[in-house]
Amino acid sequence: AVVEQLAKEIGDVRREAVLLRNLGVLHAATDDNARAREFYTRARHAYRATNDRRGEAATMMSLAVTSVALNDSTTALELYHEALATLRELGDRRQERTTLHNMGVAYDILGDTPRAIDYYNQALALARGLGDRRAEASTLSALGLLVRRLGDPRKAAEYLEHAVRALDELKFPLEHGRALSYLGRTYQTLAEYDAAFAAYQRALPLNRQAGDRQDQASTLKSMGSAYTETGELTKARVNLDEARRLYQEIGDANGEADVLAVSARASMREGNLAVALQHIDNALALVESVRASIH
Repeated sequence: AVVEQLAKEIGDVRREAVLLRNLGVLHAATDDNARAREFYTRARHAYRATNDRRGEAATMMSLAVTSVALNDSTTALELYHEALATLRELGDRRQERTTLHNMGVAYDILGDTPRAIDYYNQALALARGLGDRRAEASTLSALGLLVRRLGDPRKAAEYLEHAVRALDELKFPLEHGRALSYLGRTYQTLAEYDAAFAAYQRALPLNRQAGDRQDQASTLKSMGSAYTETGELTKARVNLDEARRLYQEIGDANGEADVLAVSARASMREGNLAVALQHIDNALALVESVRASIH
């Protein structure tokens, strides 16, 4: 509030716009999205008052991201469409690509799959035209996950293989590890276990290098599930136990419940029904605790 007042007192609307937008960024970083949206909205008006179209477009993009976080994808898309028109007029192809990708995300959330694919493909073409391999990999991964949900794991694997190849040339372990883990799960869906394990084994060191325990746990859980399906139950337990420990450390009860559900399947394959039932009871208790905490 003090910073805003100072900007107003010196009559510098352009500086006020920058300060308001930065306040929005700070609130968004702490997940206070409602407050972030207030600051972004005021920043947008300030940018418009100074006829700063680039600043206004960038702020509309931030507003759209915040709207998605507030489960308002319809408003987000209105903002993205307006920002997209401005960015095209300005010839800002990099921000245009980002906007197209984010529009794909928003349409996917709303269940409008054809439009999601259309905007992802537009973003992909721009990324390739710009030679931006990281952006290309991001959109390829999004397309892979979308078509896998649509029931076409073979096409999903193609997208994800292209994403992994793009990331092989770069040094971004977080995105690289995730793409490989997605690829492993896709091959697992296809029952191509050798390819699945190869992807998981490459993903895990990258997950660890990136320091993301959530991703590590997810990859380990997937490996445990794959080993359960192939009947390698000792390896399954090792991976599932480590995944559960990581989920407990980060306080992810849903993730831990998922691991227990897979552990129950492994115990049933061993013929140990009592242990399987205990895993299921523990999983249900965790799910119930999450539900209670929401209400």
